[in-house]
Amino acid sequence: MYAAANASLDRTIEALGRERVEREVKRHEYLQHVAEKECLQKAIFPCSKDGVYQASLSSKSCYVYKRDWGCGHSCIYEALQSLEKEESARHKMIDE
Repeated sequence: MYAAANASLDRTIEALGRERVEREVKRHEYLQHVAEKECLQKAIFPCSKDGVYQASLSSKSCYVYKRDWGCGHSCIYEALQSLEKEESARHKMIDE
């Protein structure tokens, strides 16, 4: 299974072009860094740093769908929207 997945990934990278894939991976890593920097301290997780369950607080910051948990999504969305606006303004200045 690993070999099949790896071969499929190799073919996808070849089809898209290695430079494009590397550029997008770097972009993804940068966006992850932005999200962590902006939101890690703002997200309220189901358990406190002391291990105490805090359902009512975390429900404002997290979602639960079946076995999938996600926290900080609204902060991440806002941080990426802000970044998008900054990048758009920067491109607009370059184009002028």
